[in-house]
Amino acid sequence: MAPLARVLRYTISADAKRWRARLDHLATPASNVLYGDIVKGLSLPNACIERAYACHVLNMLIPKEVEKALAETFRLLQSGGVFRCVVPNVASVIERYQSSGDPLRCFQLVNALPRYGNKPTAHFDARGLRFCLENAGFHVRSAQFGDADDRLFSLVEEPGPWDPSWTIGFHCHKP
Repeated sequence: MAPLARVLRYTISADAKRWRARLDHLATPASNVLYGDIVKGLSLPNACIERAYACHVLNMLIPKEVEKALAETFRLLQSGGVFRCVVPNVASVIERYQSSGDPLRCFQLVNALPRYGNKPTAHFDARGLRFCLENAGFHVRSAQFGDADDRLFSLVEEPGPWDPSWTIGFHCHKP
């Protein structure tokens, strides 16, 4: 039997090729990186992953898919495993909308909300995402770019997607 994967990095299909190329060139051997559809579920045993990472992915899913993705992530993580995620913060979009004096701001709001094609995707603020993560069973703390103790996360995280002016991130621990 092949060794169990240590890292799960999930993406949306349009992003997968770029990230797969990036991960294959990291210090982590490619055999330790796994790719798959987290919503459909991966045919892997329970508790076989040490780390998982989702960058601007959960917000591309419809709400019921978010629940499935988090449940599958929790199932795959070993006890003590870590899941880090970052998404656009819908609260920052709403704040900009409310403070705008532009009479056509309603059009700006529609264009500013994250979306993926024609799908009605999930929009998160910190309270909502924290609730979803805790409901999945994780112990959760707010996270910022570069604050993970594990150096493997520093290999895949980039500062732009973690910009606190428009995103929220969480560091989740499976008890």
